[in-house]
Amino acid sequence: MYLKSSTNHKTGRTYLSCVYGYRDIEGKSRTKTYRSFGYLDELEQRYKDPVAHFSEIVAQFNKEQSVQEKVKESLIGLRRQDRVHRVAQKNLGYSVPYTYYRRLKVESLWKNVQQKEHLVYDLNSVFRLLTLLRVLEPTQMVTSLRQKDMFFERSELTDEQILEGLELCAHYSGRFYRVLRRHLETIYQPDLERGFFNLERLYFGLQASPDQNLRQQEQQARPQPTMQCGCLCDAQGMPLEQLKLEDRNLVSDRLPGYLEHVRQEQGLKRLVVVSDLQDQPLQPPLVFSNPKLGSLIGLNAHQAPREIRDWMLEESWDEEHDDYRIKSRSLEVPVQILQADHSIRDDQATLKFVCVFAKQVAEEQRRAQQDHIVWQMGDLSQQTLRSQKPTAQLLNKEAKAWRNQICQRELLDGYVLIATTEDDLTAPQIAADYRRLRDLHRVLLNTKPYLVVAPSGFSRQDYLKLHFMVCYLACVLLNLVKLNSPCDYNPLRIAEELSEFDCVNISENRWLITHWSKTAEQLLKSVGLYFSGEPMTLGEVRHQIASCV
Repeated sequence: MYLKSSTNHKTGRTYLSCVYGYRDIEGKSRTKTYRSFGYLDELEQRYKDPVAHFSEIVAQFNKEQSVQEKVKESLIGLRRQDRVHRVAQKNLGYSVPYTYYRRLKVESLWKNVQQKEHLVYDLNSVFRLLTLLRVLEPTQMVTSLRQKDMFFERSELTDEQILEGLELCAHYSGRFYRVLRRHLETIYQPDLERGFFNLERLYFGLQASPDQNLRQQEQQARPQPTMQCGCLCDAQGMPLEQLKLEDRNLVSDRLPGYLEHVRQEQGLKRLVVVSDLQDQPLQPPLVFSNPKLGSLIGLNAHQAPREIRDWMLEESWDEEHDDYRIKSRSLEVPVQILQADHSIRDDQATLKFVCVFAKQVAEEQRRAQQDHIVWQMGDLSQQTLRSQKPTAQLLNKEAKAWRNQICQRELLDGYVLIATTEDDLTAPQIAADYRRLRDLHRVLLNTKPYLVVAPSGFSRQDYLKLHFMVCYLACVLLNLVKLNSPCDYNPLRIAEELSEFDCVNISENRWLITHWSKTAEQLLKSVGLYFSGEPMTLGEVRHQIASCV
């Protein structure tokens, strides 16, 4: 592949594209476009030297293609030898979060516990296995026992040892959090100028047994199968602690006092409560009378007051970028003030509103609305056929009403509205904080599905302790990877890239990477790992992973 510049003699404009050559049926040389980049005059406004920039991208395409060709040739050779069914596959992307796992000194904790309990198996291998699986395969509701051989680390554990080790880890949860926080501060300095507490409650539950009789016995033994949890993080989005919210009246009655206690205990100068009302009806935002407590609220743009909606639709923007636009203003609005004596007072307060318009979000919302219309029209057609009413007339009437409703909603598609008491922050800072916190919430939602580790053998308390530990550590590892990586991806995208970075065993002791991308290469380099596209021995792979601490 090479970079091709095509000049239109009528307009005089030059177009850049990545093309590759091939021969047609008659044997004549042809070219085909692999990726289009755009017109040179437009690209010069975004890049200092577009030709040099896209030449590097084409070189990366060639590198990825060469790796894929090597994999294809190797697999073809295995098929010729009728050995494809014996090809072993392992994940290599785990090496990135595993590097931070060792830097946090989690291994030393479990080795000390192993010596204290006089265990004959490696307790650290048990906890490491479950943590890395929660990072790479968070939504897979499968037992960790079936995937213990997907990593290059030796795992000679039996199923009984894994289950016993997980239950033992739960008993040392308090010590685990203290050790993790202490070592986290050695490789990452928390920004305690401003902390964020996500008020959206996460419900952690137990996996029910498939057998109905056994499920009834478990429900009787564990009458409360769920636990509510909130997440506290610093100004950079790094999780500091997961807080249990067992009291259902905490939000309405004792929230100000509880948050002030958390702020002082964590050493935060200011604590901002984050709540998301994007999918909820419009209601007065919650603010605090305590000057050291703030609020950051995501509001439903379609249900905002008329004055705010008119302002959002104005064409004046503070900043305009390729993918998004942003602006802000301060406005006095009705609020609910939570006071120190636990009472709630309706009043007026000045909040800073930040409006963000994202093209990608607008396209996703419009596609979702179109799919919903198609589904509604099909459902309505079936109803009218069964009722023997004039189908065409009714459909036209309903379609006209839907079109009017959609035209009103499409005006605000792609708009995100944020209200906050943090008036000292700029609009881009507020938008970045909100996006970072939403990414963290998505990570928690993805890492918290049921842990399927024979729950019938665990008490409710031990099971939930283990669940908290694993999910919290998975979030910390993904955020460390994100903060130290040059690629601007959210933690979920990073986890997806790492889960696809696999190796196959092409011969007795030769391993070849089957997925190679620029993002994966950047993630590996961020921790000091340098894998090439050439086949590697098992010893070379393990030596690379072990050398990065």
